[in-house]
Order: sequence, then C-alpha cells, then structure tokens
Amino acid sequence: MVFVVRQAGDLRESEPIVHAHRAIARDNRLPAVHWLMDATPLPDTTHTPSSHGAGEWSTQETTSAWAANDDLFEDMTRALTDAVVELAELQPGMGVLDLACGTGKLALVAAEKVAPDGVVCASDVSSGMVEVARHNAAARGDADVRFKVGDAHQLPFPDHAFDRVLCRLGVMFFRADIDALGEVRRVLTADGRAVFLVWGRRDAPFFESTLGVVTAHLGTPPALRGTPVPFRHADPGVLARAFRLAGFAQVTEERRDVSITWPGSAREFVQWRLETSSGPFQALFKQLLSGVEPSVRERIGAEMINCVGDYEHGETVSLPAEVVLVVATR
Repeated sequence: MVFVVRQAGDLRESEPIVHAHRAIARDNRLPAVHWLMDATPLPDTTHTPSSHGAGEWSTQETTSAWAANDDLFEDMTRALTDAVVELAELQPGMGVLDLACGTGKLALVAAEKVAPDGVVCASDVSSGMVEVARHNAAARGDADVRFKVGDAHQLPFPDHAFDRVLCRLGVMFFRADIDALGEVRRVLTADGRAVFLVWGRRDAPFFESTLGVVTAHLGTPPALRGTPVPFRHADPGVLARAFRLAGFAQVTEERRDVSITWPGSAREFVQWRLETSSGPFQALFKQLLSGVEPSVRERIGAEMINCVGDYEHGETVSLPAEVVLVVATR
C-alpha cells in the first residue's frame, strides 16, 4: 500500500492504516515509519517548500505534458525503475520514501514490494506533479493515498523515518546536492539505504541520435555548454562523492547500459521527441529549434530519423543509453 502524506498533521484515521498498525503490534515490531502508519497526527514538521526548482515543473503545460506521456515514458524506461528496485532490495514491512517522485510510478512499484505492512511515501517539490501522481495512485485503486509536497533540501519528515530512500532521475535538478543528501541521510534509519539513478554519458544513442543531430547542425548553445543539468552527475564518481561529503558511510557507484524502447517507428519517435514528449529535453528542443528556417528543420528531422532508424527493429526502436546508480548506506 502507498501512503503519501498531503500535509504534515493531516493523517485521518482510516481502515487500512489502523489495520496495518494492529498487525504490527501483533508482530511485536515497529518499522521506521510507525509514525505514519499510526492513526495519530504526524509530528509537527510543517515546511513550506522552496520555490527553487518548483516553477518549471509546476506549470500547467508541463504537468499536462507529463500526464499525457506518463504511461508511455514509464514503459520506455521501465529498465530504470527495475534497476532502482533491484538495488533497493525492498522487503515486506519496510518504509520507503520516493524522493522527487514525479508522476509516482516508482512509488507504486515499490509499494507492491513492501506490501502488506510496508509504507511508501512519495514526495515532490512540484504540486502539479504530485497531483498527477495522486491520479495515478487513485486509478490503481488506492483510494486512501496521500501526497506530500516538499523540498528535498529540507525534508518534512522526522529523523530515521525510512528504511529506504529512492530517487530516479531527480537529483540532477536539486540546487545543492550535499544539503539534500544530508537530509536523505537524516531521514534514513541506522542501517537505511539510499538508491539514486541518473543519466550517464551524453553521447549514448538515446541522446546522440536526436540532441546530437540538432547541435551538429545549429552548434552548441549556452544551455549545453559545460555540463548540462541532466548530465551533471554523468562523469564517474561525481554523485558518489556527493554522498560521501554528505556523511554516508558506505557508497558504491555502478554504470549500466540500458535500452530505451519506443513502441513504433523511427519517424514516430522523432516526431514524439520534438513535438509531444515532456521534460527538460523537450523544452531544450523547443529552445534550440525556435526561429529555425523550415527547410533547416526539415533536414534536421530527416537526419534524426535516419540516425534513430539504425536502432529500429521491426515495429519498435531500442535506443541504448547509460545510467549511473549509487547505493549508499547511512
């Protein structure tokens, strides 16, 4: 089951919560998130999220685009979710925080792993994304799901609240890694574990076949000079070092090759990438191609289709990408 807190102190008594609490009492054990599963109000940890990072993710245009593409993108990137869940080694009864939860799909997968007595709490700085996640949970039949809008740099949870903190493609948007990871360490139990996933090398075909083609034609704009935000943890050891500086005792980092699978043709993928996909790359494409002559756009599109076509297999496209996974224990 998923319990995602809407606001501190807002924990109404409900049958699923009370039954879970009684089951734990019978087992004479108290998980990290007993404060959430109990039918009493949450501790007073009210916090108003910082506006940093929330604005670009909370616009109606952004949240609508994510909602429209959510199931498709989750299917395409399921290998990323599976990698995080695998390394988290989730067990029934655990308390899990899905940090920077976005549309909440990782939280729902984690909830299946920790059922029946575990708790998954999803949190995001964007109220719009939280509403999308709320809809996804309700559509799955979790009528009593609650959500927490919160800033990763000042998490609105008590100390030692979770056995696991998971984050998929979120940390690259934090404004201060060490501060946020210090908060992650604070809310973990003594033997708790954090599992974070970010994008790896930028020249992998998933990005090079589209973004690489655009920059080859138009040059590298200021937004892509240096280390673009989505790739700022791509170099070996960057994210692991941040975890160590935040005080984590044991930190391991690994790189994995994954396939991003599009359920259609190369032409359809390019059209989706340029016109209807969501997220920072879609915004970047719009910025790069704004004002470009139609004939140039046409040549860029044709070359992108040609590059993506190298990875077309029958009725699908499988584009290789690289991810970086960090596992850190408190």
